[in-house]
Amino acid sequence: MDAVSDDELAAGAKFWWVMLVVGLFSVALGVIMITRPFKSIAALAWLAGLFLLIGGISGFFGAKRREVGIGWAIVSVISGLVLLFWPGVTVAVVGLVLGIGALIAGIGEIITSFELKKLAA
Repeated sequence: MDAVSDDELAAGAKFWWVMLVVGLFSVALGVIMITRPFKSIAALAWLAGLFLLIGGISGFFGAKRREVGIGWAIVSVISGLVLLFWPGVTVAVVGLVLGIGALIAGIGEIITSFELKKLAA
């Protein structure tokens, strides 16, 4: 990755407030996902389970032609079934992990926005 030049940094510093807004939204999303994981992720868990199940079943038909093999097809089917039939535990864990990630990312964005504000002044 290339280093950012002083001119690019100064140009980006003019828009420090964008990072602040993104950070605030990310923190809010993180708090919502941590406090209400079932409502915020239930649909995502169900869709992920459905995609894993369909991908695993299709993997059985193409396992000999692909490098992945039948093992990953079995793992996909089992994971898909767990997500579809026991979403409670998976939703809670996924919601908690994503919420913590969004919270940390948002705090980082907010801190970065204030650092860019200092550069813009």
